[in-house]
Amino acid sequence: MNHKSQKYQQFSLLALMAFACAICIFVLWFSSVIVSNVEKEERDKMEQWAEATKLISQDERDDSEIIDFLFNIIQGNTSIPVIVTDSLDAVISARNVDDVEAALEEMKKDGHMFDINIGQSNIQHIYYAESSVIRRLSLFPAVAIALAALFIIFAYLVFSRAKQREQDKVWIGLARETAHQLGTPITALNGWTDLLASGDVEPQTVATEIQRDTERLKHVADRFSKIGSSPDMVDQNIGQTLESIVSYLRSRMPQSINIQLNLSDNQTPVRHNPVLLGWAIENLCRNAADAMNGRGDIVINQTHDGTKAIIDVTDKGKGMTRATARRIFDAGFTTKQRGWGIGLALARRIICEYHKGKIFVADTAIGEGTTIRIKI
Repeated sequence: MNHKSQKYQQFSLLALMAFACAICIFVLWFSSVIVSNVEKEERDKMEQWAEATKLISQDERDDSEIIDFLFNIIQGNTSIPVIVTDSLDAVISARNVDDVEAALEEMKKDGHMFDINIGQSNIQHIYYAESSVIRRLSLFPAVAIALAALFIIFAYLVFSRAKQREQDKVWIGLARETAHQLGTPITALNGWTDLLASGDVEPQTVATEIQRDTERLKHVADRFSKIGSSPDMVDQNIGQTLESIVSYLRSRMPQSINIQLNLSDNQTPVRHNPVLLGWAIENLCRNAADAMNGRGDIVINQTHDGTKAIIDVTDKGKGMTRATARRIFDAGFTTKQRGWGIGLALARRIICEYHKGKIFVADTAIGEGTTIRIKI
């Protein structure tokens, strides 16, 4: 996963969490407003209900329309639990209640009550409770928050899993890269040991070659020892580092690969680690060689932009699409049948994390080649 991809995924996760939190806050506010409005409406209804009950009890006129209207108000309550008692709290009537005694005790605790005077000091109490609508609305914020929490947990697990997969690819790739880097000198050492045992070669020649392969092993060990640690940085002429790595690569790459190095005339010291920068350049060159099927020119151009050194590695290989160019620095991503997808990921880590620089595809086109640029 390249640096931009990591930052994008982290930003996406934070954005999802912020969005989920915003939804929770909105749901809490909106539910509170709705519940408050419904409670007010229900209280207004109960006031009307109490007034209708009072008027029916007091009205001695035979006005059927008014009586019917008042009864419609009373009968229209189909959701709000209500209990009417006398002054001694003996139950007179109840609506929308199953267990009257238990419901009455709960209503007394909640304090939802009206007193109506139906005349001759006859006081009745009207107790009521929240309707099922309010109870369901009260549960809605908890359900919404639970769903938002599940969403956040799911997003975090997906992100963590994706990150873990990328780390697994890095470790697998590093293990394979280690085996590859160590394999060549170890094979050579075994060959020289066999030749020395046969007596068909001068011991001094064998000693020279063994020393060269031993240095190669030390070089590999030095590289891997710096991964995961804080490498030492030196203010050094970048041209010297590039000349050293190009000389090293020319002796170890096929003769069909020609590496050209063009250095800036104005060489100023640039803070870098020569071993790690050399490793990054080597990975770019080997990738370029593979893109040209092991035959062609690799051009390394070095210039300066103020205090920054710019290194362009250009090949005339297959090139790539823009979609591929965006992913080539992802650990585990490769277009090769037998590739491991670790070389360019290591180069990105070396340049971006250790040197605080940038590495990116500066130019590419199918069938025309690719230029990868380093700025440190």
